[in-house]
Amino acid sequence: MLKRVGLSVAGLGSLMIALGVPVVARAAHHLDPGWATEANHSMAERLADLELRLEEAVATPPRESPSHASWTVRPRGRALMDHVMFGPSNAPGSVLEDAQDATFFRSARLGFSGTGYEVFYFTAELDFFNPNGRTAYRDVLIGVRDLPLLGSVQVGHFKEPLSLDQLASPLHITFMERSLPNAFIPGRNLGVMARRTTQAENATLAFGVFRETPADPPFVADDDYGAAFTMRGTWTPWYEGSPTGSRLLHTGLGYSYRDAVGGTEHVRARPEMGVGPTIVDTGLVDQTSSYQLLVPEVAAVFGPLSVQAEYMGGFYNRSGARNAYLWGAYTQLSYFLTGESRNYSRASGAFGRVQPLRNFIRTRDQHGRLVRGPGAWELTYRYSFLDLDDARADVLGGHAGNHTFGVNWYLTSHARMMFNFVHSRFAPGESADKYGLNVFGVRAQFDF
Repeated sequence: MLKRVGLSVAGLGSLMIALGVPVVARAAHHLDPGWATEANHSMAERLADLELRLEEAVATPPRESPSHASWTVRPRGRALMDHVMFGPSNAPGSVLEDAQDATFFRSARLGFSGTGYEVFYFTAELDFFNPNGRTAYRDVLIGVRDLPLLGSVQVGHFKEPLSLDQLASPLHITFMERSLPNAFIPGRNLGVMARRTTQAENATLAFGVFRETPADPPFVADDDYGAAFTMRGTWTPWYEGSPTGSRLLHTGLGYSYRDAVGGTEHVRARPEMGVGPTIVDTGLVDQTSSYQLLVPEVAAVFGPLSVQAEYMGGFYNRSGARNAYLWGAYTQLSYFLTGESRNYSRASGAFGRVQPLRNFIRTRDQHGRLVRGPGAWELTYRYSFLDLDDARADVLGGHAGNHTFGVNWYLTSHARMMFNFVHSRFAPGESADKYGLNVFGVRAQFDF
């Protein structure tokens, strides 16, 4: 626009010089011929200076905004409070010594996240109610997106790309706790990861290198590195409906190769509650040099109905002893009585936040009228199985099967109540007997 203004003023100046100034000069000639010549030169100099100033304004690029204006920071937080009650069991007291009713914060986090220059992103979270009694860091990372070939790359402390169930936030998982086979999955570690999504958003690939580290101090400082390479690919061959994905088919495959820290590995599980007894436990699987995890996954959503299943296998390479093979699997169903669908993210290949069609809390619409709805109601069921026995390798951790029934009530997209009943049948390591255990849990959660 400045160029057009400059040209217009320049043209106007030329026209004035060509037409106006001579006219003025001729008019003034009858008064003083010297004055006309001086007027001609003065007008031409002023117009030439104006043209020069306009050209400089057009050529000068706009100043960049200050760096702080390009960064956004948003606070975030959550609170998950559980009450767990254990029912009667025929298991001996030595097995169920930790089966005590409890009321506790499963998680209480504060942190912040943000973006910068539209390509950088970062997150930092602290959990003040870690099970071991210490304040622990969770997601602490910084990344950059829109890179050629790699897509996005991030570095820090975050979840390794493995398992559809694991990658969902605790705020968005269907049950209070993840399935029994989740005992294999490493969770969060320090590392660097790249993730890319196809342009059509029907496939994703994530891979990274990690080092196994605790989530709280003291930090790892030894030569036993505990390195891992983890990757996950997903493909969504069918996707249609609303932006939240009311109909879809998801498939995926995860793989991880890991050094065994200290030459041992340990796998154990509770009956799908945040507290309580360990019902299956390998103990220390010694002489383990490395191990591999394989996790195929599948999920389908048909409006309010969803189905999800995963297999998790662990292959343990041992020096001086037979290699061991341990495995587990689960399948789950959920159905929304109020018509919602599970929210699927095509960019990450994972499920996310549920948005009720009508929130339960009293709010006002755009016309100022009070509105209130039922929230979202979801019925859930899951069967999971975990086998930690490999007699040929002399690994006898036991096996367990859980039936979990649940009801989820989403008051809003950021608040919900969860009710879970778990019936567990398990045989501890080296035991020929099977025992039963019933557990009931309630959770109240919110986040911002």
